[in-house]
Amino acid sequence: MEAARQGLGEEHLAESARLEEAERQAAHAVWADGYWAELSGEDLVAARSRLQHIDDEPVAAAAA
Repeated sequence: MEAARQGLGEEHLAESARLEEAERQAAHAVWADGYWAELSGEDLVAARSRLQHIDDEPVAAAAA
């Protein structure tokens, strides 16, 4: 990741760090949610798979 930051100004580095921290916090919020404790086995695998591919679904299907 460090090589990708070479040549960036201080403002861009700060924004990058802010976005990385926001991503970590969001990932933790999803991971730590009590919803996952209610699932087990195949249900857990299926739910995580759906979450992983949520951007693949058309918007109309998500609204239904």
